[in-house]
Amino acid sequence: MPFDELFHQHLIFSNLKCETAYQLFEKVGSCLHKENYVKSSYLSALTKREETYPTGLSLENINIAIPHTDCEHISSPFIAYANTEKPLPVGSMGEKNKTLQVSHYFFLGITESKTQVELLQYLMTLFTNHQFVQGLKHAKSEEEIFQVIKYPIRSEVL
Repeated sequence: MPFDELFHQHLIFSNLKCETAYQLFEKVGSCLHKENYVKSSYLSALTKREETYPTGLSLENINIAIPHTDCEHISSPFIAYANTEKPLPVGSMGEKNKTLQVSHYFFLGITESKTQVELLQYLMTLFTNHQFVQGLKHAKSEEEIFQVIKYPIRSEVL
């Protein structure tokens, strides 16, 4: 499935007020469940996986997290984006006991494990693209965020 088919404007959650990453996971997970993207096991699986294998990434110009679960907790494939009013502490991927302050989250819902690696590679290309990062940081509305994220996915211009 082409990546642009996984991303939709109704899966953008902008300027959320949360005190913890768990609160963010609850808010986004609840919406995903209501829209039938995830199964009832999703929130628990997401939280457990994030505790065991944190997904925070410290990149040159931005900190991002890419929370995701195993395929069995996903009903329909998706990419959801959320940003928070203030940065939240998230564990750093591959660096035990390190915490990052993160405001930008890409929730991945993949139904085929082989797709996950390709999608993560593609997202890393986006996350290291200066123009993409600046657009994401400066987008104010959900429509602007949608255009920043959807444009490179649709055009594959990087």
